Amino acid sequence: MAIVQRKLRNGKTANWIVLRWQGEQEWIHGGYDARAAKRQHDEIAKQIEAKTYVPGVSKRCTNAAWLERYLDWRETESKGPPYERQALEHHVLSVTWFGELAVSDTRPKDVERLISEIRKVGKIGEKTIANTFTVLSGAFKRAVFEELRSDNPCEGLPPGTIRRRSAKKKRFPYLRSEVRQILACEEVSLPMRVFLHLAFYTGMRKGEICGRRWRDWDRLAQPLGGLLVHTQYDDQPLKTDDEEEAHPRVVPVHPELAKVLTWWWAEGFELVYCRKPQLDDFIVPTFGTAGGHSASSAYKAFRTAIKVAGVANRTLHSSRHTFVSVARSSGAEGKVVERITHNSEGDGFETIETYTDFEWEAMCNAVLGVDYSVDRNARPAFFVAPTLGLEAGPSSGDTGGDGSKHVETDGSEEPPNHRQHWVPPAPVDPSQVRQARLLALATIDPEGAKPGLAVCRAADRVATGDLAGAVEELRQEAVRRG
Repeated sequence: MAIVQRKLRNGKTANWIVLRWQGEQEWIHGGYDARAAKRQHDEIAKQIEAKTYVPGVSKRCTNAAWLERYLDWRETESKGPPYERQALEHHVLSVTWFGELAVSDTRPKDVERLISEIRKVGKIGEKTIANTFTVLSGAFKRAVFEELRSDNPCEGLPPGTIRRRSAKKKRFPYLRSEVRQILACEEVSLPMRVFLHLAFYTGMRKGEICGRRWRDWDRLAQPLGGLLVHTQYDDQPLKTDDEEEAHPRVVPVHPELAKVLTWWWAEGFELVYCRKPQLDDFIVPTFGTAGGHSASSAYKAFRTAIKVAGVANRTLHSSRHTFVSVARSSGAEGKVVERITHNSEGDGFETIETYTDFEWEAMCNAVLGVDYSVDRNARPAFFVAPTLGLEAGPSSGDTGGDGSKHVETDGSEEPPNHRQHWVPPAPVDPSQVRQARLLALATIDPEGAKPGLAVCRAADRVATGDLAGAVEELRQEAVRRG
């Protein structure tokens, strides 16, 4: 046995206890204190002599060494989730003093101090702190089993040390006028406008929107088309799926959404991604790739779109609240709306045909009731029993929350504040599209793009009446190509 010191890049010196056990060399992290490493070395020597030594650990083992050993065991033997290593490495092993403590010397006060310091840094929320604490507690529980200590220092902490539930802010849905403003904003990128229509007209979760592919859209269903929701993100299981059963559902496609998807399939997708969409493509891929959005990229794009539209961000999940609230305020039954926005309780629905006619028609009627074009008042779109929230018309002379005067209408004429949600971009000149693609090709294959670009330049000269210049452009390209 020996103690080997290694100089680290951060200037510290790590002590490693090296020994041979059953014919193999084993390295044990002894921390950064030479005297503590010597005590741990002597303790291991005694255990080996008494034949009580457990490979890789000892009663003088540091928390850093034990947690590394525990994580290796979790990954190889118990198939623990990857977030366990991330949680301990980022938030526990990075705290030097805690890592240098011996497992047997760690007290509940040390754990309390660790949690307090993590909280003061302010990089993570209470939920992540609680999850990290749970993983740490599991590591010490295993240490008790390995007889490295007699109790778990994570137990018996003062109340409030771990806040299992942080104070939740009440989430408010968007006003209908805000939804119109968001969906009609032409400054928002085309892919994100499609994404937002999917959010506000289906009530899907963020991951469910990211995971929708063109093949999931059934256009032939009646009275409305259907969108199969059976995965999230990049074909991952739904949030409510379990090991025994998947819980897919079919969401009716609102006429406004159908109009957007039809244009996006026929023209818009190709304008943005310079190729025709395929059934296996995500409806809204990440820009410049064929892959789907991640949770991070989707939310960042949403946050940018909301800012561009000039609407306060009430989170992407609030679009789900808005859909449910407006549908229920329009008279849809709660159970019917639940079938649209939440996964079936193990019914295993995969196609529209497995629904009864009444159920599908009722769901379509609920979706048809989602109308963002009409404000009977401008209160937030939340359902308050027993009145019908949004749809309870104010008395004569009332004004909405945004100061707009309430106007009664019998439906025979368009409401005065009606605004078209979706205005497809003006038709694009095909020659401009071709030129844009050639310019994109020039960044990849400059030589291959030159003939096409020469033709485009010649066409531009013809359009301005410069025929001689057009001929010269083509002549020069012919000379260049020999």
